[in-house]
Amino acid sequence: MPQNYKIIESWVDTYTNDLFSWAFYKLKNKEQAEDIVQECFISAYINFEKFENKSQPKTWLFSILNNKIYDFIKKENKEKQIFVDDFSNFENKAEMPNNTTIDIKEWQEQHLLDNPEFNQVFENCLNKLPERFKDVLMSKVLFKKKSEEVCQVYSLSASNLWQIIRRSKLLLKDCLELNWVK
Repeated sequence: MPQNYKIIESWVDTYTNDLFSWAFYKLKNKEQAEDIVQECFISAYINFEKFENKSQPKTWLFSILNNKIYDFIKKENKEKQIFVDDFSNFENKAEMPNNTTIDIKEWQEQHLLDNPEFNQVFENCLNKLPERFKDVLMSKVLFKKKSEEVCQVYSLSASNLWQIIRRSKLLLKDCLELNWVK
């Protein structure tokens, strides 16, 4: 039995639950999440020589998983058309003056992503975004996809993409300022 098979087998035992939890959170479908996680491990096995131990195995696997999820979402959304000018689902806060500031450096020092309470507030704020805004923002920021690819998947012009991202960030910022008490 090849050495990389044994390593991948140990990764399956160690990381399946974490990978499945993330995939299920993103896809909201148990069977799809199971399939994506399985594809992730198959890809890791096939591309094992590309893993150079420059990161933790979990980080590498999550990178593969995020790409698989993104590809799945891209395929699902291929026939959907986003009409960017439909902003009727929320207040247009982009034109409102911003009298408050968030000290990002202070947030980073607190390691907020390690804070379950913050993660819950952030998730709630993210879920308040219009679905198309959330999808575009996550594709670009979380999945770190190239702008051209995101534009193609969601049928957007470059300026519409940046407008959606800007408005999404403003809405998230407003929501976090209202709901996160340090």
